[in-house]
Amino acid sequence: MSKDHEYFNMAKSYFIDHHLGDNALSQDTLEEVIKFHQSSSWIPLKEVHNINHTTEKSQWVECVLDADIIPKFNQEVYKLNSDEKQQKIGSSEIDFDKGYEMSLETLGRILINSFSRKKAKRYESTDDIYISIPILLVFNNNAVKGLQAGTYVFNETDACLLRIKEWGCENIEAIAHTFSQTRELPSYTAIAYALDMRKATILHGIRGYRHGLFEIGAMKQSLREAIWSLDKEELLVEHCWTDFADNMVTHVCGTNIRLAPITLIQWFGKKQKGEANVS
Repeated sequence: MSKDHEYFNMAKSYFIDHHLGDNALSQDTLEEVIKFHQSSSWIPLKEVHNINHTTEKSQWVECVLDADIIPKFNQEVYKLNSDEKQQKIGSSEIDFDKGYEMSLETLGRILINSFSRKKAKRYESTDDIYISIPILLVFNNNAVKGLQAGTYVFNETDACLLRIKEWGCENIEAIAHTFSQTRELPSYTAIAYALDMRKATILHGIRGYRHGLFEIGAMKQSLREAIWSLDKEELLVEHCWTDFADNMVTHVCGTNIRLAPITLIQWFGKKQKGEANVS
């Protein structure tokens, strides 16, 4: 791409974002949505962990594990019969092999199969306008061959990764603490899902936040299925994570705390040992 063409695209993007976008945006609605999101974000990591991990919760989880939500009363029961075998899908895992070095080819297949729109994305969004951003996180210089530790955005048009923030080795421990209270990272590779609050509000108004969460749910499932569709010899697995300090993680990822907050982390990598489970 020539410099002139690159500058033209930058000017076009600026005009769309700061002229057309500003005219279409309700600033009051945006502030209301941001305030709602931040109401659950300013929680210290220690408190996040305590909220999600209590003895009472563990006892309750044991009772409801693998149980569907069904009404206590019904008018009639209709039995459904199917001869088709249920398709097996990889289960979520948390035991990763942190000594594994992923190739750029494997990473590329995962990202393209998960998020590319060459023909059509694997997940839908209203009017084909997507309001969520998948950000690749690399926590170790040896995690992906040829990539330094840092954060990257996938440019699907040119099939490349754009590094937006580099992490020095001396900063990794401090960065890890924003993702985990124990400072122990499950894997050295992950996808962080950021929600473009401004774009969501322009497109859907007060309901934009809801649409964004729907989209992120579809994106994480798309990544899961893309990983499971790889050769089984790879034994790649994934695991979703919400036990992190929202605003601190957003900051270290290089996005705007108010306008592009991180809402979900999805770790992925090679399973530590044995065979990947199916469920």
